[in-house]
Amino acid sequence: MMRALFFIVLTVAPMLVGFAAGAATAVIRGWGDRDVHVDVVNESGQRVKSLALNVESCGARNALARGALEPGDRVTFRFMVCGEGVYELRAQLENGTELRGRGDYVERGYRATQRVRRSDIVSTVSAVSY
Repeated sequence: MMRALFFIVLTVAPMLVGFAAGAATAVIRGWGDRDVHVDVVNESGQRVKSLALNVESCGARNALARGALEPGDRVTFRFMVCGEGVYELRAQLENGTELRGRGDYVERGYRATQRVRRSDIVSTVSAVSY
């Protein structure tokens, strides 16, 4: 009986701890998350009245919308694509200026940042490594 307990403590317990640590790391780092994440940051110095993200994937089109975004704030759009797709961000500033980002290509698991500035929208897209 003592030998079995000794075996469990020295082999099974460390394996369970290792598995739990690996699972926690995967969740925290977002590994395996197949959604596309688009972070929008308001760097325009004024309030963004509205945001619209138009997404196209597998011939289907979807529109995601968000209301006001204060200067310096950020919001994340999260959506699925079937393999690959494109999206375009539109923003209307408080002074009435309408900005349109360039269309960006994305695949499942990609992460993008759209920076809404005074006269344009700057985009950065990166693939998440698994």
